[in-house]
Amino acid sequence: MKKVDEKTEGNEKEEVEEEIAAGTDALHAPIEEQMLRDESGRLASAREELCSVTMLSNNEVMKELTTELIDIRSIGDQPGKASALKMVYASLTKGTTALRVAAMLAGEKLGVGEEIRSEFRYSLPAVYEAIEKRLPDIASVAGRWTGEMREIASTFEGAGLPPAFHEGAEAIFDQLSRTPISGESRDEAAQGDRSMEQLLEIYLKALDDG
Repeated sequence: MKKVDEKTEGNEKEEVEEEIAAGTDALHAPIEEQMLRDESGRLASAREELCSVTMLSNNEVMKELTTELIDIRSIGDQPGKASALKMVYASLTKGTTALRVAAMLAGEKLGVGEEIRSEFRYSLPAVYEAIEKRLPDIASVAGRWTGEMREIASTFEGAGLPPAFHEGAEAIFDQLSRTPISGESRDEAAQGDRSMEQLLEIYLKALDDG
């Protein structure tokens, strides 16, 4: 769906990944209009940083902007398609992150934290590696992801699907956004050299205080 070169740094990379990938503004304006109106400066910077992005557009004219760094694919001219695609895509990627964090926290609360980590390392090594990679900086983006989970829950409900899972994800991210380390940038958090046990302790305290 999207690729961003590691040379793009910090929160700017995260915002480019999230906001360009596939989506519209609150008024469901086509993504290309949102880009030209709000993101042109940041997109230019991303190109200078060798940012490679796969983006979805509903304007054939925008395909002329395709370069080796930006891949633009048309999904038609029906209003709302780009927004729906963004919601469904993030429901899995960011929703999965919330579920993984919740599982780790539940393990700690139930007194089987060490055992569940050992089991993940043994039977789901790729999942455990993803948790290790994401856990240090999840609080840094949790504030922005909280609102997105609320929008996804509403989208699912409008499609006749239960909204409760992503309402739960919203609650998880909301609590993480209240931790003392939530004000750190992603780079600062990633370089914090905190162990998983230390991070879980910080996150659990936020849950208990909430």
